[in-house]
Amino acid sequence: MQLSTILLVSLLVPSLPLLAQTRSGSVHTAPGKPLLLQRGQPAAYSPAKPPVVLPRYWALSDSAQRVAAYRRLHAHLQKQLRYPVQVLRDSEGWAIPSDLFRFRFVVNPDGSTQPPTLTARALTLAESAYKPSMVQALAAEATRVLGALHFAPAAKADTLTLPIVFPRW
Repeated sequence: MQLSTILLVSLLVPSLPLLAQTRSGSVHTAPGKPLLLQRGQPAAYSPAKPPVVLPRYWALSDSAQRVAAYRRLHAHLQKQLRYPVQVLRDSEGWAIPSDLFRFRFVVNPDGSTQPPTLTARALTLAESAYKPSMVQALAAEATRVLGALHFAPAAKADTLTLPIVFPRW
C-alpha cells in the first residue's frame, strides 16, 4: 500500500507545476525561462510619410523662382483640399460655395505653421443662400489643410495671408 502511494505521488507531483503553468497562461521551459510563442508575422514596417517641405516663396529674390514656388504651393493646396461630404450632401447640386476664403497664419522658424485664422470670405451667392454648416465645413477643411503645411526652415517666423478657393466642377 505504501509503495503504491509513493508511486502515485511520484506520478502526480511532476504534473502539478504544469497545471499551475497552464492556469496562469504562461508556460516555462525551465524555472524562470518562459516559453514565448510567436503569433503570426508582425506587420510590415512602413515609415510615416514625411511632409512635403514647401519653399518660402515670399523670401525668394528671383521673381521666376518665386512664381514657380508659389505655383508649387498652390498645386499642393489644390491636391490636398477636398470638398467635405456634408457640403456635397447639403448643396443639392447647385449652391456649392466656390469663392474665396482668406486665411492668415504664422510660419514658425522650424517651418511648421500655427493654426490659421479666417480673415475674410467672399461667396458667389448671398450668404443666406448657403446653410451655415456648409460654410463652416469649408472653412474647417481649409484650416485642416493649411495647418498641415510645412515650409523650409528659416531664421525668423513669417506671417502669411493666403487665399483658398474651392473651385466649381
